[in-house]
This record gives sequence, C-alpha cells and structure tokens, in this order.
Amino acid sequence: MINTDISAQAARDALVYDPTTGAFVWRIARGQAKVGFIAGCKLSDGYWCITLHGKQRMAHRLAWLHFHGAWPVGQIDHINGIRSDNRIKNLRDVTPGINRQNMRRARSNNSTGLLGVSFDRGRFRALIQVAGVQKHLGCFDTAELAHAAYVYAKRTYHPGGIL
Repeated sequence: MINTDISAQAARDALVYDPTTGAFVWRIARGQAKVGFIAGCKLSDGYWCITLHGKQRMAHRLAWLHFHGAWPVGQIDHINGIRSDNRIKNLRDVTPGINRQNMRRARSNNSTGLLGVSFDRGRFRALIQVAGVQKHLGCFDTAELAHAAYVYAKRTYHPGGIL
C-alpha cells in the first residue's frame, strides 16, 4: 500500500493537513465527502488511511509528503506508538531496523504478553535482537523481572527505541 506516485502539490491540492493535530480534511468535494469533511478512515490495525487519486494511501506517509514536500526515504515511525497519531512531531523517517526498535507491545502470539519475554521450562527468558543477532539476557523467576532486564537492555542497545 506504499504509493509514491503523486506529488506534494497534488496532495496539497486535494487535502488540508493540520500538523498540530495530524488531521486531514478535504479541500475538494469527492463522492459523498464534502469540502471540510475529515478525509479517510481508521483501519482495524489502528493506522489512518485515505483514498486519494484512486489509491489507498497511509495518512502518516501523506503527512510527511504534505509537510516536507517529499516522500519519506524509509519507514514512518510513530514515536509515541499510537498508529493514528499523525501529528508531524510524532512522525520520523527511519530505517526498518530503527522502526522495529520502537516496538512497545508484545506480539499477539506472545504467551507472557510482555515484550522481550518468553516462557521456557518453568522460567521466563529475556531476549533482545541486536544488529540482527538474538542476545540472551537471562532466565528469571517472574515475567516482570525478565521484562525489566529487557527494558534495561532495550535502553542500552536500541537507540531508536523510545520505550
């Protein structure tokens, strides 16, 4: 869904972007949307999406284009972890690796519910990825202790993470 086929001027001609709120409104009437109506909708994964020139476009990427006048080079990271918060001060153009460093929640299939922690043979193991290599941080009696070790390591090894 990454489309870079429209210019900043084309986006600005169709949409008004408020960098302090992250909201887009239509500058032109299209279909049922009237001038001044909020553009797009929130997707089930929490991101905001806008259909513009016949294609779905991620609002965070459009915000970058609209504000900076060029498409982002890498991925757009939501600094505070809130996918629908498209204020320009909450967005940064980063590499995929830096974007991964800013993960704030465990994946849905993580049985402990804590980022960097897994259950292993009656104990809780803390792991972190550093430069593509998994680093073992230790095994702990509680998930909270393992998570604390992970958070400490994250602050040490992941300069792009904000946790």
